[in-house]
Amino acid sequence: MKSKHIQTLVFLFLVFAIFTSQILLGQNKNTQSYPFFSHQGYVVLLTDLHFPYKQKNIERLLNKITEIKPQHVFLLGDLTEMGSNEEFEGLKNALSIIEKAQIPYNSLLGNHDVRWSYVVRKSKVLENSDSFSKGLYEVFSTEVGNFI
Repeated sequence: MKSKHIQTLVFLFLVFAIFTSQILLGQNKNTQSYPFFSHQGYVVLLTDLHFPYKQKNIERLLNKITEIKPQHVFLLGDLTEMGSNEEFEGLKNALSIIEKAQIPYNSLLGNHDVRWSYVVRKSKVLENSDSFSKGLYEVFSTEVGNFI
């Protein structure tokens, strides 16, 4: 019985929190707002794209990202399905959407990108890009902060 009361209280608290946050943030139905009251900008984290799987969805997602205009985009592993040069080339072409919008991005490789080996597969696309990771980890700085 206590469990049901706790669940009810948690549910009511969440409804109250959502309702009051909408009022405090002055959300207007005619304008798009984001769930932050005060901030310095946005970053976007994308994981497990598995390109070229659902390529059109990925391209739509990248177009939506350009509307948000984040300070930086981070691609966090499993960018491709099999880690082939063709897949990386296709992904690089898709990422031109955010490049044209002058949104900086960095990426780290996942197990699908390196084909489950300890040695990163060499790719001409990777070697010639500052935005793609050159190894299993990377240290870099952006205007948003420092990252490992």
